[in-house]
Amino acid sequence: MLGNAQAILERLNDFGVEYIWTSQSNLKDYIPGNWLKNNDYEFPDGLENFSRQLIEWGFKPGLWASPFWFFGEAEGMYEAHRDHLLCDREGNPFCFETKWCWSYEDDESPWYHMHKYNLDGTHPDAIRYVKEIYAYYRSIGVRYYMLDFLGIIDKARLFDQMKTPQQAGCNILREIRETAGEDTYLQTAVASSPGFTGIVNAARIGRDFGEGRAIEGGSLNDWRNASNVLHDMHYSNTLYLLKNVAGSYFTHRRTYINDYNLVTIDRPYPIEYARIVSIVFGMVGSNPIILGDDLHVISDERLRYVKLILPRTQFSAVPVTCLTACSRRITAA
Repeated sequence: MLGNAQAILERLNDFGVEYIWTSQSNLKDYIPGNWLKNNDYEFPDGLENFSRQLIEWGFKPGLWASPFWFFGEAEGMYEAHRDHLLCDREGNPFCFETKWCWSYEDDESPWYHMHKYNLDGTHPDAIRYVKEIYAYYRSIGVRYYMLDFLGIIDKARLFDQMKTPQQAGCNILREIRETAGEDTYLQTAVASSPGFTGIVNAARIGRDFGEGRAIEGGSLNDWRNASNVLHDMHYSNTLYLLKNVAGSYFTHRRTYINDYNLVTIDRPYPIEYARIVSIVFGMVGSNPIILGDDLHVISDERLRYVKLILPRTQFSAVPVTCLTACSRRITAA
């Protein structure tokens, strides 16, 4: 990851790349819930030293987090927080068995049987723990978060029964905002809600886009045998991207900043795909982007398309119909 930061300094200097984002690899065993336990394999010198180096180079460190929930397999988490979890009507903590990677039908790996628990955002102890996490992250310089998987459990029984589950979630986000600081960029991702407006800076308003997935283990029965794929519904379908871009114009920079995820355009993607992606992201110049390629090895030809859409601006294309009166003036979004 420091290597990609170095590549940005060498190949994209003065193009406005502000943040270096780390997704889950900082967590011990890669398990959500190990928020304050370091992944020594990925960060042998610790997250704090990693962040310090990024700051010295002029970047702002960023992290991924699932602020509403954790896996019971995270070290000591269930035991420490069992008394302030979201519960069902009988008072039993909600526990959802789920997988945390691609699953194989004949594989009984524990990765495919993780146990997810949700913090009760109306319980003072849960809020104190959230404050502890983000106070530490702030102290080491983290100034960006992608807050993911924010689904609300509608029928939860709360510690404060005068609140709703939506309010419980907002309590957690407000504590993150207060502790992380107003100078920290908060972006929501999966299950973002209009109810978070005013707390977060940006929201993922469409499908994941531009993401690759590492090939894992043996053969799978569908496209997941590939690290990158075209035309699927999620990770690289330009038609879905264009629909999201057109529809999001009406909320962009009005309720929150709309985020479209990653620009990933190096090989094996065809050059035509790279051109389409750069055109679409170029039209929405005031939206943030994440660079998804290995900038050490991306060719100069592909890197040129990245440079065409950097730095980001304050302007976006305005959707029109055949009945819209147009002029040559530039309209700010």
